[in-house]
Amino acid sequence: MQIRYFILPLVLLVFSCNTPEEKGSTIDDVRQGLENSGSTDEPQTQPDDTFVTEAMISAAEATELMVEKAAAYREASMLDGKRNGIYVYSGATFDAYVSKPEKLAARIAMLGFKDVYLSPGSSRITNASDALKKFIAACSAYGIDVYAIGSAESSQYLANAARVTQDVNQIIAYNNKVSYGQKFAGISADIEPHTIHEKLSGTYPYTWDSAANYGKGKDNDQLLKLTLERLESAGTALHSAGLKLGEAIFYNYQIYYDQGQLEYGSTAQFLKSCDYLVTMAYLTNKESVWSKSEPGLKAAGKANSVSICVKTRINDDSGSSIQSLGWKNLLEVAKYINQKGTAYESYRGFDMFTFDGIETMWEWKNDKN
Repeated sequence: MQIRYFILPLVLLVFSCNTPEEKGSTIDDVRQGLENSGSTDEPQTQPDDTFVTEAMISAAEATELMVEKAAAYREASMLDGKRNGIYVYSGATFDAYVSKPEKLAARIAMLGFKDVYLSPGSSRITNASDALKKFIAACSAYGIDVYAIGSAESSQYLANAARVTQDVNQIIAYNNKVSYGQKFAGISADIEPHTIHEKLSGTYPYTWDSAANYGKGKDNDQLLKLTLERLESAGTALHSAGLKLGEAIFYNYQIYYDQGQLEYGSTAQFLKSCDYLVTMAYLTNKESVWSKSEPGLKAAGKANSVSICVKTRINDDSGSSIQSLGWKNLLEVAKYINQKGTAYESYRGFDMFTFDGIETMWEWKNDKN
């Protein structure tokens, strides 16, 4: 069911929190940055903001500055009507909102996210907790799809096919317990063979080594083959239940496949089982994010199938998270990637890992704090 909302007029007060002598940007500086960030001479199709209401803003407990910043983020991340997605984890975010899941949903909606990749904790899924049901219901009311993230480590999924089946059955069982608006849309898998640095088992004695194990038939290739087999199994079961399957992929898979060093791991191969892919482009330079992600878009062969994800997680590796670079930089990255991505039919949109990072940035009064 599609719910339509209407814009209600908002009166925004412009003021400054800092004196000229204080360090850091003032609110006026931030607002000026929002207006100028990523400007272009070419006209762009802007996102439809008709779903933003005073009721949503109240539910999100958003300040006037947050309302302005959310509009700027939607403009940057939803060019030409593209959707965007956000990763939400139990420890960093969901646990903090367990008593007010509707507030979390409203905040996600205000920023324009249309897909949520959620890890709420396995017990909440098994028990169909009230907080989980309320959160998904609130997201559904805003037109947001919620996908469950698998709870196991990549090594467990790759070493044991039954572990994949267990997660799939858990989501199907949850959906069978709850009402329509409280259901997961599917599973967003996160099987990362490039993180396997110790041999899996006697049955699968493979180790990922970026320096030594590339080459057709070698360990990296075998781990990717195994990943594709696990996803094929999951996809068959989920599709039979009317659910979707996504997967997070490392940009290097397609690059090394194109170089002839892999037989498995191409974007097109992943899309045989998956409905969508999320390219983990955890780099801090927007040009690097794009150059590493573009080969996967070129090779996809399927419309609206591949999104590009950057990292905003707090206190993360400075070489992979853009959180510390500030709000204006985030807008520039989002707009740049969208402008580049829309040249490809396969481009699905701009994703973010994780919500706690962008939420902190959204609440900042200055550009970086």
